[in-house]
Amino acid sequence: MCTSIVMRSENVYFGRNMDIDYDFGQSAVITPRSFPLYFKEEKEIKAHFSMVGTAAVFENYPLYAEAMNEKGLYMSALNFPDNACYSEKRENGKHNISAAELILWVLSQCETTEEARALLEKTNIRAIPFSAQLSLTPLHWHIADESGSLCVEKTKEGLNIYDNPFDVVTNNPVFPHHKEEMWKTSLFSNKNPSFEKKEAPCGSQLGLGAWGLRGDFSSHSRFEKAFFLLKFCSKEKSENCVSQFFHILSSVAVIKGAVLTKNEKPHYTKYSCCFDQKNLTYYFKEYFSQKTEKLKLTEENMKESSLQSVSFSNKNEL
Repeated sequence: MCTSIVMRSENVYFGRNMDIDYDFGQSAVITPRSFPLYFKEEKEIKAHFSMVGTAAVFENYPLYAEAMNEKGLYMSALNFPDNACYSEKRENGKHNISAAELILWVLSQCETTEEARALLEKTNIRAIPFSAQLSLTPLHWHIADESGSLCVEKTKEGLNIYDNPFDVVTNNPVFPHHKEEMWKTSLFSNKNPSFEKKEAPCGSQLGLGAWGLRGDFSSHSRFEKAFFLLKFCSKEKSENCVSQFFHILSSVAVIKGAVLTKNEKPHYTKYSCCFDQKNLTYYFKEYFSQKTEKLKLTEENMKESSLQSVSFSNKNEL
């Protein structure tokens, strides 16, 4: 479970909730332009765009869960069990990239969603783990910039790159199913619905905007609610927009204890994050803290030669 969104105002903000039942060694990581990027089946890239986001650094290599590059292109990976189906075989004439490498592959060399689409159409997403110590995770991806959003899914039917007018990606089922269901949002309004006085529910005089909007933690309910809030929320200025962005994410965040896995472990929003495209700044905060941390891409740190990271606290209690 995860929710990835884009909020558009005078500026563009990207980000997501990471809903998970374990820590994956996450840190906020800057990958500078000259840090060598190697791939399981492709040539090393020595010079590329810098990027910032949350990654598990494995053997001094950043495996991003989400990131934004210096050109303002955003990409996040979200859980997609039962539907994700990667290629077992190499394809000649295409770039063969492990699913774990895909964010690095795209953000290292693409400036826009159009360039990302063109590169992905020439890419074969392979069913090979990054390491024998790391399992292969079923994923799909949200890619966005100031011009729009894409949802990228590799299923048994092949690679699908969908235009995403909702600026939201959650989890299963496949994106076309979410799109078909979204007609219901036309029924929702931020205004108070009209009632006959004798039928008006208690509290209606205080406002009942979003009347009928679902509030459970299922994938489509989070998709629907996030889209509704993005549509009607006030677009504040400056850093108030970052605060508004986190309020939207908190509205679809999973509270610890409200959702259990099959093994009865609590599945909850481990962290939330926001990328400010204009200012190349990454904001993040964890479940057990109200403090928002930030990490900014600057000319100085983009010119460094090694990874720069800020560790998450990984606290399990207040």
